[in-house]
Amino acid sequence: RIGRHLGVQFHPEIDAGQFARWLEAGAGEVAAACGESGALLLKEIESREADAAARVDQLVGGFLSRAGA
Repeated sequence: RIGRHLGVQFHPEIDAGQFARWLEAGAGEVAAACGESGALLLKEIESREADAAARVDQLVGGFLSRAGA
């Protein structure tokens, strides 16, 4: 965080629908090149989606309270 600005090196907002679109756009090949299965990653995202959404709400809420928004 620098002042009112926050940078992240991940996508805390990702959900299963968005990840599925990424897979359709070629992310499956990228995952495979890294030794990962796009289908298995999608299943994991689906299984953690509700908890992840709650955590991203906390992340964004915490940032906004500190940034003075």
